[in-house]
Amino acid sequence: MDSSMSCLIAGHHGGLGLSDSSVERYVRHPRPLQAYVKGTVNDPTTFPEPNAAHGSNHWAFERGLSVALVPLVAAGFAKHGSSAILDGALALSLVVHSHIGFDCILADYVHKRKFPIAGPLATWGLRAATLATLYGLYEFNTITLTDDDEKTSERESSLLSNCEIGTARQ
Repeated sequence: MDSSMSCLIAGHHGGLGLSDSSVERYVRHPRPLQAYVKGTVNDPTTFPEPNAAHGSNHWAFERGLSVALVPLVAAGFAKHGSSAILDGALALSLVVHSHIGFDCILADYVHKRKFPIAGPLATWGLRAATLATLYGLYEFNTITLTDDDEKTSERESSLLSNCEIGTARQ
């Protein structure tokens, strides 16, 4: 430590033009922190209750879903649109996989300890977006398939009626 700093800390600021209150403001020590450890050194450690949503069960589900996506995507490319069950399983798996990934990002970077308002809002926003996506996929698949069947039957009946008219003219 240089001599000017040691003089400031000791309260001797001769010739620097600083008052005692301005020196105190910069040299003042913060309050000592509260002890985090409760009890004594010899007390046993307390552990939190096991929770199925945390730890190895959660991790195993995420890895299993990621591994299951590989054959689902390959089968989806091979049999594009031929199976509604395959399309539904692929859509559901991708949405759940994406939700878990985004939830991990929010837990790491927008956690509620640091962001008490934005953290829970982002989490609930993700949940709402996931539910809206699932609802949209459901509506798209059910309405599109139903409408296609109705339009196909209308087209077939109009073609048949045109063919009947054409054969009647001959």
